[in-house]
Amino acid sequence: MFHRLTENVVVQEARPPAGAVAVSWDDRAAPAARTDRIAHAVQFYRADGLAERTQARTAESMRRAAATAMGVRLVAVTMAGEPDAVPAGFVSSPPLERVVTDLRPFAVPRPLPLLFDILRSASAAGWPDGYLVFTNSDICLQEHFYRGVRALLDAGADCLVINRRTVGDLAGYGGRDDLAALEAGAEHEGFDCFVFPTSWLADFAANDCCVGIALIGRSLLYNMVARAERMVILRGAALTYHYGDDRQWQDDRFRDYNRHNLIALGQSMSRLLADSHHRRRLEAFLGAYPEPQGIAWWDARLRDDARRAVASRA
Repeated sequence: MFHRLTENVVVQEARPPAGAVAVSWDDRAAPAARTDRIAHAVQFYRADGLAERTQARTAESMRRAAATAMGVRLVAVTMAGEPDAVPAGFVSSPPLERVVTDLRPFAVPRPLPLLFDILRSASAAGWPDGYLVFTNSDICLQEHFYRGVRALLDAGADCLVINRRTVGDLAGYGGRDDLAALEAGAEHEGFDCFVFPTSWLADFAANDCCVGIALIGRSLLYNMVARAERMVILRGAALTYHYGDDRQWQDDRFRDYNRHNLIALGQSMSRLLADSHHRRRLEAFLGAYPEPQGIAWWDARLRDDARRAVASRA
């Protein structure tokens, strides 16, 4: 069921809350961009073992889905010096030149790229008047993924967030990884698939958050909530799936990365909440969606950040 969460956000879920009212699509507006031009970007990297196998499954699922839909361009974003990481059937975008450890030291150095560097690179290989899809390199697609995305955009959604389904660990399928696509999977609360007009990227409140760590999804999510006229969050759709649920970002060794991404998200929120229109939309969303922090939490944190910044300059 699709039901309205706030004035500009619609949620789809299998078990909607009591009192939820189904959304009528009769008032649909013209698409925010060309739906016959969809560029799907993934940041692939040189790997071996299970990571290599997972990326191969992701790329294969994308090729199969693209073969059933017109106007889809598969984009591989890679680090400079890793052209061999580009899968067959993908076009290359401008290579990435920096990682998060170039910005500051971490207890356990990890060469993690920056989200908005990836998106800027991807947009250069996409269509400026089309849509950009972003997923991680461990998110597999169902064959009807692009057809489903296009149907929602043509119905009046201007951007989408698609929550994945979690299936079994990759190693548990033996040599038949493709059987995972047959599973219903379990719902997952995270945000790991985003669809938005490429032209929006220039207006997003960008930051230096890195991929592979907590809160990366919210840096995109909150920008989209602020910008959208009709955003659709799919919580119960079988469009994407992920092998296992390792939650590597919860490892205590990476706490400084989590803190880095929280600070980066705060920088974006500071800019977004300074605009009264964006603030109203974010306040409504944070109050209605099951988010861990509401608007009061963010206001208090941003005030504390401002005080610390003043004290550090004194």
